Amino acid sequence: GSDDLNKEYDYSLLKGKMAEKGYTLTDLAEAMGIARSALSRKINNRARSGFTQREMVSIAKILDINLDNINRYFFYIRCTENRTKCKNLKK
Repeated sequence: GSDDLNKEYDYSLLKGKMAEKGYTLTDLAEAMGIARSALSRKINNRARSGFTQREMVSIAKILDINLDNINRYFFYIRCTENRTKCKNLKK
């Protein structure tokens, strides 16, 4: 629901993939053609809007993420509430 729009996304899997592939925020932003600060704000939930579809596909190509698994990297909601409620959000 619209509740999800107020949630923070957990990008730890994405950050892990960056590390695995040897990318820093600067490297990834450069490869995407966006400012490092813009990428930093998005990946740390500080931006007004999240990643665009184009940015997600671009990151997936750069980091060799299978598009079938893209939701695991971009749509995993960080849980700050009770565990039962959080488990329901992950489905």
